Amino acid sequence: MIVLAAGSSTFELKDGDMGYSSTSSVTGSDIEAQRPNPESAQEGPQRKKPWSFITRWKPSAKIIKDATIGLSDGMTVPFALMAGLTTLKSKHVVVLGGAAELVAGTISMAIGGFLGERAEKKDYNAAEAETKKIIEEGRALDIIISLFEPYGVTAAVAGQIYAQLSSKPHGIRDYILKNRSGVSKPSASAAWKSALTIGLGYAFGGLLPLIPYFFVGDDEVITALAISGSIMAVALFTFGYAKTAVVEGWTGKDNVKSALIEGLYMLVIGGAATGLAFVVTRAINHGF
Repeated sequence: MIVLAAGSSTFELKDGDMGYSSTSSVTGSDIEAQRPNPESAQEGPQRKKPWSFITRWKPSAKIIKDATIGLSDGMTVPFALMAGLTTLKSKHVVVLGGAAELVAGTISMAIGGFLGERAEKKDYNAAEAETKKIIEEGRALDIIISLFEPYGVTAAVAGQIYAQLSSKPHGIRDYILKNRSGVSKPSASAAWKSALTIGLGYAFGGLLPLIPYFFVGDDEVITALAISGSIMAVALFTFGYAKTAVVEGWTGKDNVKSALIEGLYMLVIGGAATGLAFVVTRAINHGF
């Protein structure tokens, strides 16, 4: 039998559970003894690298997802439209069309993010109601056992886990919701945060290609397009690189390689969308 003791809690695994057949014990003092000493780990001067706060900063996965949706759309759709309108060789048309699309797109994307989060909240409420019914009907233990069964965990061990979850408020409910239904309780402000993140990301990404057109005349819109294209090429690559580095890490050969590939991927996708819009608009213009 294996006995795990930490503080006032004791866990026992009987012979044969999960393939164990030996007898041993691990106490809380043994666990503490194997923990690294933070004081010894900090010996010697620690010099912070410049801009290290950037590499340490890691927003939540939800913010990264919403920012990716907003920025990627904002840096491709408005720019593609402006590139197409440039074939008309009218600064006024490009600026008005681009601005109108930018405002409408920002509002639309923000509403989409808001409604998406509301839908997720409804899904959570439905899953929560179903889980409460499972617990009330006494089927929670069977669910816990079935969740661990694919990993070779015996019913006896799963029962012990069930007992531990039962000792915490809403422990069983939260575990089933997360591991069976695949949902987590959204925060009260999740919908508004998603709307702001996606909307602002779209507005920022869409504003970049429009800026050069404010400083040229009708006879220089092609020049403005070239400048705008250069800005967007850098922005698309930088965005693709940064969003990957934030998730996977800024240092290390594999991480850098992955970030470079994602940066090039964003550049190719954005360039393809822009080129297609330019060709289609030019063809329509010459057709009329």
